Amino acid sequence: MQLTSPTNWKKRIIPALKAGFVVLADRYIYTLIARELVRGLEEEWLENIFGIAIVPDAVFYLDVPPEELLQRTLAKYTALDLLGKRNGPRDFPGTSTPVFLNTKP
Repeated sequence: MQLTSPTNWKKRIIPALKAGFVVLADRYIYTLIARELVRGLEEEWLENIFGIAIVPDAVFYLDVPPEELLQRTLAKYTALDLLGKRNGPRDFPGTSTPVFLNTKP
């Protein structure tokens, strides 16, 4: 399920949370913020845009070496998707890591 879709939020995520379910997300708003910071957008502007997101109870950051991420990506897709034509890694693996570590949950 794509968490960035407003339809998923309205029809699946919000109702699940209200019903008391636990929602686990692989990537969340912090990934979007980190990617856009790497692409040169200003942090204050991004915080205003993404500030409507629900603040999670917990955030887990898995630190994986860029070389391993590259191997996983190539094994899964056989090529990098640098233009973002499919759901999946859009940046070269590891380019967002330093920014992501500075993003406040």
